[in-house]
Amino acid sequence: MAEGMTEEQALRAVERRIAERGGPKDLRELGEPDLTRYSVFTCEVVHWTVDYGEEKGSWDMKQGRRPDLSPFPRYRTPEELKARALAPPSEPVREERVLLLRDGTEKEWHCPDTDRCVNGRLGCPQCKGSGRFPCEPRQKCRCRDTRRCTACKGSGKRRSPAPAQPVPSEKDGTGPRVICEKCEETVQRVTCKKCETPDTACPDCAGGGSKDCEHCGGKGWYHCSTCRGGGTVECGACGGKGHWMTWTQGVIEITSQKGKPPRQRRSLPPVVRWKAARRGAPWRFPMRHGGRPPEGYESVHRAEVERLAVEKRANQVAMEAEIEDLPVIGAAFPGLPGRVFYAFPAHSGIEVVPLPARQRVIRAAALTLCAAVLCVLVVLLLV
Repeated sequence: MAEGMTEEQALRAVERRIAERGGPKDLRELGEPDLTRYSVFTCEVVHWTVDYGEEKGSWDMKQGRRPDLSPFPRYRTPEELKARALAPPSEPVREERVLLLRDGTEKEWHCPDTDRCVNGRLGCPQCKGSGRFPCEPRQKCRCRDTRRCTACKGSGKRRSPAPAQPVPSEKDGTGPRVICEKCEETVQRVTCKKCETPDTACPDCAGGGSKDCEHCGGKGWYHCSTCRGGGTVECGACGGKGHWMTWTQGVIEITSQKGKPPRQRRSLPPVVRWKAARRGAPWRFPMRHGGRPPEGYESVHRAEVERLAVEKRANQVAMEAEIEDLPVIGAAFPGLPGRVFYAFPAHSGIEVVPLPARQRVIRAAALTLCAAVLCVLVVLLLV
């Protein structure tokens, strides 16, 4: 933290700087100084506000394990909830969401259909709770036995002699064909799995006369479409809750918002600001709501800093500000027109940065511009 800098201390430092450069050793010879206060000021402000209110809480058996409400803090009335919400928070302040339980609002409910409802479920009326239906795993093929194989008729023994003319192979898709009983389209016959004669068997059963059930896939059972194999359906009387609870809970939520820092007053020349940022020893201190700046703190921003500690937002429970402020004093003298001396506290003492006055800089720039315009006119006249 800086120890501050008074106007007298700044003038003594300027006096030493002028004397080192061959100037008068007494500032009174230069006339009454014109002093201007500046500041290299940064401030980060955080406002902590609280939102509070009541909401309905509930639980049912669909959500799994029953909640334990005993650890929650309790309150009796909305006024008590508001008093808790706006009370100063514990340090350090942090964002959090606190749940409280209102006394006398806990209620438990059970399904009115207690004879049949078990945890919100009823036995499936379609399958009687089994979840499946029996089924014949094998079905008779639609080729009706006599058409299942033209060579062995399904017996496995070839009864008819081989055809006199060569039969095209089923590999090239030109073998004997049969009309399908299902889709009524002509389909190609296949090799019989009993007598192994090619291009003679029904393509559905391959000469066996039966095939897997299309409904169960040969398993002998299929799932109930009502309960999808679970054996139970949701109870209509309680909506599947079975046993449930309701209560009223209070919610207190603390959130943080960045505040707008005080506006920077009186802009410093960039050179002075750069040197002050590198070598200066600024005031650094925290501010809380209701607090005060440290002793000896003098700055053009002191009034804004004090107001920052007094102003309060709606539902604000805390305010935190980190302030960094380097005071700078600019001194101009009638005996040294066109010069301004900027003094600021540094780690090694008070440092002084002399610069041309703004009016002198503007005058020099104007003269330079006029000279440039004059040169251009001369060149144009000579050409």
